[in-house]
Amino acid sequence: MFKLLKHEFKKRKSLLLIALIILSTAEILAIYQVTKSNSSPVFGAIINIVMFIGVLLIVFVDVVVQYFNDFKKSQGTLLFLSPNSGYKIVGSKMLFGAAELLAGLSLALLFSWITNSFAVAEGYEGIGPQIQLLKESLNMSVGSANTWWVVAGFLFLIFLQYFASQSIAVTSITLGRTILSKNSYNWFWAVLFFVMVSIVVQTVNGMLVLLIGLEDGIFSNSFSFDSQTETAVNFTKYLILGGIEYLFWIAASFLVSGTLLTKKVDI
Repeated sequence: MFKLLKHEFKKRKSLLLIALIILSTAEILAIYQVTKSNSSPVFGAIINIVMFIGVLLIVFVDVVVQYFNDFKKSQGTLLFLSPNSGYKIVGSKMLFGAAELLAGLSLALLFSWITNSFAVAEGYEGIGPQIQLLKESLNMSVGSANTWWVVAGFLFLIFLQYFASQSIAVTSITLGRTILSKNSYNWFWAVLFFVMVSIVVQTVNGMLVLLIGLEDGIFSNSFSFDSQTETAVNFTKYLILGGIEYLFWIAASFLVSGTLLTKKVDI
């Protein structure tokens, strides 16, 4: 598995270097915007927000494109014909995508902190008041003792949601390039599969919210912010059940893709 992860890194060295240069250049521009006398720090904040969005989009597209190209290029074909099982191949691609996302978001977060520090040094408020307002709102909702783990759990759930979507995209490509490889419209069926499964995932997630408490569901009578304990419990139920749901889709995608590649169906 480590050799396959190393292989994924080698394929992306140039892309990762370019991405680092672009993000660093954007950060220099953001700092310039907050330190320039006749400029507004809002532009610096916008640049940092675009960084986060860019990382999310670029990593997703990168994983999809790299995996798709492996079916077309000779180097990728040799990978599929190697002694490595389909599970190892798919697992390495999914894990590298997750690592790539975490590294990109960590860098964007670091740059945002640097921009905010320069803004505060220039006499601006920065994002401190907004964070404090959010903290007070959460303290009122779930209690001060539960605020940070609720935030951490929610962020982790968002990561699992993204990872699940990425995994479903990998499975869609696998289906299109294996079972449906002889179909001239295999790309269409792959995209349709991705869209349909994504709709199912979001529908199930919405049902969880309703069942847990936004309406009279099976777990509680109401999603009441009057009771901090009840609200914290409802959040916990949502985070746990939502996490299990996304882990199910990740595992299912891994097993389906790995099985198809292991069987070498029409590759």
